[in-house]
Amino acid sequence: MSTSLPQSFRQLIKPIEAVGFSFDDLEKAFLTTIGGEDSEDDDYCEKCEREREKTSPRRSSKSKTDKVSKLRDSVKLHKPHGNEANNALRHAKLGRALHGRFELHGDPHDLDEAITHLSTAMAILPPKHKHRPMYESNVGLMLCVRYEHTRSDKDLDRAERYCRNALTALESQSEESITSIDKAWYRANLATALLHRYERHKQSQHLEESLSLWRTAISSLPDDHPDKAPYQSNLSAVYLARYQINNNIEDLDRAISNIRAAIRGTPRDDIHWVIYKYMASSLFFKRWSRSQRADDIDRAIEYGRDALEALPNKHRYSSKYQSDLATKLLSRYDQRGELEDVNEAIDLSKDAAVTFAHASYPAERSTAPLNRLTALAQALAKRFEKTEDIGDLNDAIKHAKQAAVLADKSRSPERHTAHFTVAGFIYTRFERSNDEEDLNESIHHSTIAIDATPPANTQAEREELAEKLSVLSSHHLTRFEYQRNPADLDAAVNNAKTALDLKKAGDGNGPIQQNPHAAARYALALALFRRFEQNGDLKDLEGALKNAQLAYDAVSKPSPASRRLSVSTSRTAVAPETDSRKILYQSLLSGVLCARYKRLGKKEDLDSAIAHAEAILAATPADHPLYEMYKSIHSFALRAAAPAKEPGTSPDDIIAHAREEVERAKAERDPSWGVQMLRLCNLLYARYESNLEHKPDSAGASKIAEDLDLEHALDDWRRIATAGLRTVPSPPSVRFRAALKWADVSCREGRYKS
Repeated sequence: MSTSLPQSFRQLIKPIEAVGFSFDDLEKAFLTTIGGEDSEDDDYCEKCEREREKTSPRRSSKSKTDKVSKLRDSVKLHKPHGNEANNALRHAKLGRALHGRFELHGDPHDLDEAITHLSTAMAILPPKHKHRPMYESNVGLMLCVRYEHTRSDKDLDRAERYCRNALTALESQSEESITSIDKAWYRANLATALLHRYERHKQSQHLEESLSLWRTAISSLPDDHPDKAPYQSNLSAVYLARYQINNNIEDLDRAISNIRAAIRGTPRDDIHWVIYKYMASSLFFKRWSRSQRADDIDRAIEYGRDALEALPNKHRYSSKYQSDLATKLLSRYDQRGELEDVNEAIDLSKDAAVTFAHASYPAERSTAPLNRLTALAQALAKRFEKTEDIGDLNDAIKHAKQAAVLADKSRSPERHTAHFTVAGFIYTRFERSNDEEDLNESIHHSTIAIDATPPANTQAEREELAEKLSVLSSHHLTRFEYQRNPADLDAAVNNAKTALDLKKAGDGNGPIQQNPHAAARYALALALFRRFEQNGDLKDLEGALKNAQLAYDAVSKPSPASRRLSVSTSRTAVAPETDSRKILYQSLLSGVLCARYKRLGKKEDLDSAIAHAEAILAATPADHPLYEMYKSIHSFALRAAAPAKEPGTSPDDIIAHAREEVERAKAERDPSWGVQMLRLCNLLYARYESNLEHKPDSAGASKIAEDLDLEHALDDWRRIATAGLRTVPSPPSVRFRAALKWADVSCREGRYKS
């Protein structure tokens, strides 16, 4: 099946989707549009009919209605003694009947046999016979039909050659014997082959010749001719193909205009009407993707519903129409957020996944079920985002896993996408449940997705792969916080480095300031800093500082392009808005600077860390969910400074004040009790570390006091992390931070062995 052009080039043969007609009606429609009844002579043979009545058993009523069997018997009976013209006619009729059965049931053997018999009919006739061009053009059109399924270059080459030879032979005949309608039909067949040729090889001359032939064919038909609507639909497809080259919206508008004209010229009870409605829905959706106009997405959904409702029950394209309509509904949901759209999309996706009829061609078998399961999983995930119903998320994971299994079995080129989709859904569930099995499984699928990703040759492909690697790096860091396995830190750093290298691959030799890749540098800085905290390697610290600084600089300063734009457009141009990532990147930079000050003792590092921490607090409202975390960063920076000489600001005084705050909050049942306890724990551990640095060999009472600081900090971190809200009321973010601190310090001090 064609992957990029509408499925409309078979309409000249009345059409592939003609379920709902009787077989007789289908055959009649096919005969009258593919080239006429070729009534050279009557193919009835009295001798053969008498012989058949004597020797053949009486046929059942069912076999009498089997057109293919009757025509096949006729070909065999008349082959020894029939004349050339009538034998060709019998082969042609059998070929057409087989093609009609292929349209009903989709058996590729019927199509192959149809092409064989039509080719035989063409070969039987002499080169100068008046009907030979018609048979030759018919064979070319049949080969176009098979090419849409097999994508065989051999079929495409033969189709173009036969259609072009047929048109040349027709034009060489006398003008009196040729009508403008005949010429239109031959031109249309060649235009169809050329359009497929363009789709395959992307050579514009094929597209322009196809466009010229379609225009000429349509202009030569009267307004009420039955083939005008099919021709207009195919002209619409050519304009769409040209739009995809030049991105000229006028070509897309012409495509929509022509398909709407085809709809107006087709009765509602004709199966073509369904096809044209489906095509119009796709075109409106494409224009909406460009314009984001509400009426385009509404019309896309309206026309898609009309096509689906008019399609006969259990039609073999029902699942395709359902899946495409679900995609359009989800797009409108993303724009408007109306739950009705996502509910309808889920119902349609479920029906599409259940009613899907497996195709007979391998290319279709490998992609269609996978795409439908993926679409269903994504629809369920979108509804989960809206309703927080964990059942939807579980169902999304189930269907996404089924899609990944299909992708593995079929070795689909979309295997990496299927596994990355599963990984994302499972990680979302982990964020709700904190189940480490989900975290492990998410990392497993992400790793498979990255290994299965084809080599990145374009910048867009490199960007996509880099995003996947950055996500995997952050997931490894999360698993390290849970399991404390150093291998996760190494994997996080390696993935983040590879992601940054992919981002930088398209930069050339330009200055680094023009291509900062802030997000990738932040991910690498975070991974390096976590590994430094674990291993103490100064190279990791320096790498973290370099990348954190570049990431922060990238989001805190307007780009040169934006500054030039402001100057050239207006003297009073509004300054660019501050990047929302600035505070996040600044907080990491402050922490890295503090760590380097503690390691190397550079006063400028401490000053910069404090300045960044104060800027973060100044830019964050007090009721912000992360305000307390930023306040802790500020406190950490201040504690890293040398002890102040003013009374009341020594570490002991600060800890004493923090104890008073804890006791006050406890007595008043203040909701900030847990936050105050967390701050006290951090202060106690900071004093413990400071004493170790300044008095590593301390003994006696001083050593006992230091150990008590550590014990109290560990005990209170554990209480905050594990206690119920009635014991130590605190928000989940505080409890999570306390749990991480408890685990981290326990490992450092040898209190916990993994």
